[in-house]
Amino acid sequence: MLFKTKAIILHLEKNSKNEFVYSVFSQEYGKILLQKKWGKKEKILDIAYIINAEIKTKQWFNIHKVGNIKIKSEFLYENKSFEEINEYLTIISIILKNCPFGLKIEEIFFIMEKVNEEKNINFQKLLITKLKIYNILWTLKTHHSNKIIEKILKFIDKNKIETLFKLESLDDNILNEMKKIG
Repeated sequence: MLFKTKAIILHLEKNSKNEFVYSVFSQEYGKILLQKKWGKKEKILDIAYIINAEIKTKQWFNIHKVGNIKIKSEFLYENKSFEEINEYLTIISIILKNCPFGLKIEEIFFIMEKVNEEKNINFQKLLITKLKIYNILWTLKTHHSNKIIEKILKFIDKNKIETLFKLESLDDNILNEMKKIG
């Protein structure tokens, strides 16, 4: 069976000299494993690339062949602080570790697309993204001893990422306290 999908690369391993296995999070199929042999002139994919691809699958295989790959977007690391890059990679890690294989959660894919497209991504937006993903995965507790943080957590719970990205800058003390969540 052959199907097309969009996916974000969560993890990669080199299997042999020119073969890689990718853990990806697909818009339509959730987390899946893909295998690709690379030619010398092809660009090797990296973590956080969002790709369009054709996947060739057989029901009895856990790893699917991938081809006709086009890089749609990637997280732009230039002019980002260590803290911002680390927060982004933490989000990728959360998706990799907490999403079971084959479980379709379109909202997570949509959020990561928005993060990669966001021109003014900053630490606050990345932190809110991380908390929103925890919320989608049912691991974010919206109760907090600090009532301001509790209101923010409930706001994260009830709103889409576009609305969350419009939040005004939060106080550094609030951000530092929110870093401890999750």
